[in-house]
Amino acid sequence: SAVVDFHALLAAGKGELPAGIRRCDRAGFHLPVFCFLDRPGFYFIPGALSTEEQCYWIRESLKTFPQPPNRTNLTATYGPISDLLIAAKNQKILVEVESSSGKPRDEQNNVGENAHPGKFKFVDDSEIQKEERPKSTMAAALVRKLRWSTLGLQFDWSKRNYDVSLPHSKIPDDLATLAKKMAVPAMPSGEEFTAEAAIVNYYGPSDMLGGHVDDMEADWTKPIVSIRYYGSVAYIMIFV
Repeated sequence: SAVVDFHALLAAGKGELPAGIRRCDRAGFHLPVFCFLDRPGFYFIPGALSTEEQCYWIRESLKTFPQPPNRTNLTATYGPISDLLIAAKNQKILVEVESSSGKPRDEQNNVGENAHPGKFKFVDDSEIQKEERPKSTMAAALVRKLRWSTLGLQFDWSKRNYDVSLPHSKIPDDLATLAKKMAVPAMPSGEEFTAEAAIVNYYGPSDMLGGHVDDMEADWTKPIVSIRYYGSVAYIMIFV
């Protein structure tokens, strides 16, 4: 199928739209909204965030969203990691100070892989005993390995379901407010969207988003708000 350039459509003003696409603007919602006639329930909001807003959310995605009790793809290996971005800026190293058996590293005879993560902490390179180099990783390398973090109710990727038994914090207020605002075109008049969970994905230069189905929500009548950044462009997709 042909690729639709929504920014070109916006630049063209209120001219004729391609077949199958229409404007779905909502009273009281100041951003342009597009719909596909053959995809009911799909809303597209191009240029949804200013450059300043994009920078803010990118910083939050790296600094705040991976903070425990939020889980990331690194949690299974290293356990909860706090202040990863700050540690990377300060060139810290994450070292294992206690294995999963509960014994300090210097009491271990075997440094084999653990079934469960031990205890780790960030240290300066000068603090590491060179003759007993523990399991260690540069904080900057861990930032590059970051692929996802979960906010609010935690998602169990192995079971593909939400696990309400896992410790979690509520969605940050400013992110919940943004989601509520952007969900307005998909919500019935008089109703407001309340975010309970979020998944933040991080992509490296060679990464790509594979095909998938977001079908684990308990109530399919409520929308899924998806915020996407590509280079200097940000847009919102809403699925109902």
